[in-house]
Amino acid sequence: MSRALDTAPSANLLLTERPLPGVLLVTLNRPEKLNALSRELLRRFAAELDAAAADAATGVVVLTRAGRAVSAGADL
Repeated sequence: MSRALDTAPSANLLLTERPLPGVLLVTLNRPEKLNALSRELLRRFAAELDAAAADAATGVVVLTRAGRAVSAGADL
């Protein structure tokens, strides 16, 4: 069994892109853990939301996930 996904760098926990002007697409990127919210993921997500709120050019934030699911809870 491959464990490559379990050791993904923390830099890749949250992916962001701007597909259109004014739109920020944020992707939770922990598919091996069903995108459960770790402390680091929450910290990065909060930082992205703060940056989007401070950016007058951002009008919409779209949250999505990598993989098949989003966990409804925290990764304990």
